[in-house]
Amino acid sequence: MKRSKPGRRLARRTKYSRRKRGTEYMRWVKTQPCVLAGVATAGVCDGSVEADHAGSRGVGQKAPDNTCIPLCRKHHRDRTDMRGAFGALFAREMRSWCNAMITRTQETAKLRGIEVPSC
Repeated sequence: MKRSKPGRRLARRTKYSRRKRGTEYMRWVKTQPCVLAGVATAGVCDGSVEADHAGSRGVGQKAPDNTCIPLCRKHHRDRTDMRGAFGALFAREMRSWCNAMITRTQETAKLRGIEVPSC
């Protein structure tokens, strides 16, 4: 079998790497407090704030960057695993909550002069 020379391998580009990105918006989202900070039923925030892609998406796909919401590491894992504050929610309640938080985050960004990407 013929082998290519080291360092000459072409990087494969995935659909995710080719899509339009909103890196400035995601950086701003990471500077915001967790959306569950101060909510009594959510418990204490733990870890740095992450930009959680909370928008609708297909299986195995990532939601657009303009649907990011700020969640601390603990609450991000809880939402992904449907446990903690999210454990008792039905799918439609979770989608409704996510949509409300996406709208709230986007409106806050616009009020502060941050451009929300149109993905």
